[in-house]
Amino acid sequence: MRAALQVSSGNESVLTTEQALHELLRMAGKELGLSKKDAHGAAQGGVMRVDGVHVSISCFETDVQRDAIIVAKLNVPVNPASIRQLLEINLVATIALGSTIAIDCDGQAILLSLLPIFTSSHTFLANHISQMALFANTLELQIANRF
Repeated sequence: MRAALQVSSGNESVLTTEQALHELLRMAGKELGLSKKDAHGAAQGGVMRVDGVHVSISCFETDVQRDAIIVAKLNVPVNPASIRQLLEINLVATIALGSTIAIDCDGQAILLSLLPIFTSSHTFLANHISQMALFANTLELQIANRF
């Protein structure tokens, strides 16, 4: 079951794509109610429009840890420099959510894994990248303006 969410910042014209994705991280954690004690819940989806960015997100629960995972796929080419910049911009937000960001081998999918702080680790995430990549194929993320 999916629940729709429309997010409006009120100053959409001044936000960049990177800022929009940063905001997506913050809003996703808030809307999904993720915490150390409750890292999973009913699957939810949302819609966010900021500066020409249309994002569709979904929350999944893994079979092993039942941790909430949000996966988003970029349908536009992204170069390594842009990915590096995106990671730097989102660093504070990801630490606050106890999450980890991974990029798949072709550099076009950004996997946002919202794992609880007490189980989050790069090793755990690496073991689930293949599974998460399959999730990414079921979602839509269209970016009007490129990095």
